[in-house]
Amino acid sequence: MSTRSKQITMGGLEDPADEQAEIEAGYVWREQLHSAIRSFVAGYIDTNGLKGYEACAAALDRRWGERGRPVSASTLRAALNDAERNYFRAEWLDWFACRSADVADLLGRRVKPTKTDRELYDDLVREVREELPKRADAIVRKARVR
Repeated sequence: MSTRSKQITMGGLEDPADEQAEIEAGYVWREQLHSAIRSFVAGYIDTNGLKGYEACAAALDRRWGERGRPVSASTLRAALNDAERNYFRAEWLDWFACRSADVADLLGRRVKPTKTDRELYDDLVREVREELPKRADAIVRKARVR
């Protein structure tokens, strides 16, 4: 069973309930992502002995400051709070994802959701039946026996 919503030809969701579920999932995902980043920041210590927001902001500023995108600890702190004005920058995600498996996992899950083993198996069986219709049942039986 697939968890993806059905798409209409214009690219929208068919059912308003599906659209609302997708919106709510996005809210949850954003909070999980910001929480994972805040957890990483809290425990981060750089090679100069800086800790937390100051250390992360210094590293991000070294990477982006020369390109006109300076980062301070207060900017980073404000970006990770749920406020009306948000200062979060997408280019920071690469730095955090390279250093935190939790952040990388959350980013990967939203961009390309992973399939369950059962979904992968069903996809494989469907593909075998399409590609090798005469031999498909024999191949599937052999696989189940092993």
